[in-house]
Amino acid sequence: MRKIFMLLAFALMIESGLNLSLDPDASTDLEQYIRDDFTISLRHIRPRRKAKISIEALFMIDFPSAKNKFTFYLDRKAKRVTIDINSNSQIFSKHLNAPSLNETITIRSLAVSFSENKIALFIDCKNVYKDEMEFNLSKLYLNMDEPDVKLLRERKYPLFIDRNIESALSRTNCQKTSKQKGYRKMMKDSESHGYYNDQDVNRKRGRREHRYNNRYGHSQNQLINPSYRGDISVVSGDCDENLLAKMNDLIALVKKLEKDIANQHGDVRRLQSLIENCAGC
Repeated sequence: MRKIFMLLAFALMIESGLNLSLDPDASTDLEQYIRDDFTISLRHIRPRRKAKISIEALFMIDFPSAKNKFTFYLDRKAKRVTIDINSNSQIFSKHLNAPSLNETITIRSLAVSFSENKIALFIDCKNVYKDEMEFNLSKLYLNMDEPDVKLLRERKYPLFIDRNIESALSRTNCQKTSKQKGYRKMMKDSESHGYYNDQDVNRKRGRREHRYNNRYGHSQNQLINPSYRGDISVVSGDCDENLLAKMNDLIALVKKLEKDIANQHGDVRRLQSLIENCAGC
């Protein structure tokens, strides 16, 4: 009898220190979501400045007519989330272990997913706990003569209710974070396996030059080599000899024109000198 009294006193003490308040809007939403799988998530859970009490109440799902309450606590020191189940004045607890918890960092997101009698805990986009439970909240609600459910929560932290865990995680940009990590991992693996090393680059360049040489009959390097002059034939002997003769004739014609132009410039200068020195003019 004494143990029962102490247990009830402890329960009342905890209830009085919960600081949970009824959220009518969230309760209405929960009535719609609880008929099937659903997820409750909270964001930006900051560590307490005064760590006298390491246990902090997050939210409570209350079935008034069925006399069932499910209260979720965050226990940073023990690194777990605890569910206190009050069913017809009988209290027992279920612990969801979360090894990544500590007493100093802010939890960016905490999500509890319910699927039939299975429960999963996600902290900062990571699934840290998954197990089967002795209860099914959806069946408990649907089997009531007058279905009724209330949601009480800690007002300091934003709370959301979603149909699935994917929607809850996308709200905290978990997908973006995972993509960035995946990209960094891909680049790291590429570097470690040498996917972008100089040897492969040179091999690819050699294959391109080989295809070019097979198509045009000469190397790309010859086209950009500055040692090849325009007045020296670069055509290989495999080409038509008529084309070679025409090119040589064209070179000779250019040289003749250059010589003629030089002679004309000389004649113009002599004529200019005679005009300037003409006494009779």
